[in-house]
Amino acid sequence: MAARRIGVVVPLEQAADVPERYIGGKAARLAALGRAGFRVPRGFCVTVAAYERFLAEAALADRIAMELGRKSFEALRWEEVWDAALRVRNAFLAAPVPHAIASALQRMLRRLRLDGPLAVRSSAPGEDSAA
Repeated sequence: MAARRIGVVVPLEQAADVPERYIGGKAARLAALGRAGFRVPRGFCVTVAAYERFLAEAALADRIAMELGRKSFEALRWEEVWDAALRVRNAFLAAPVPHAIASALQRMLRRLRLDGPLAVRSSAPGEDSAA
């Protein structure tokens, strides 16, 4: 997958070919289990590319930097940390999902025919694992 660009969503059955740093550990393990023949639920991964695009289009990186750059973290009282966290959270909630990401999510949901309950799992991206 290194030769081609990683999209904003990746079907779980193709995720074993995506470096973990783009999809997170849980998704990478589920994909590996599926490839090894274990039964795993149908699904897809929302990639780091989607998150980065969301941050860029909503100018959230600048907002986060502003909130966290008011003082050194060590100098903040807990109330100031709480207030900054609430302002960052509210900025995320107020930001619209970019059309390209929303469309990709809708296409994937239609493709997988996921019309019933849906489980969402968070999987923090990080370094590729050796396992």
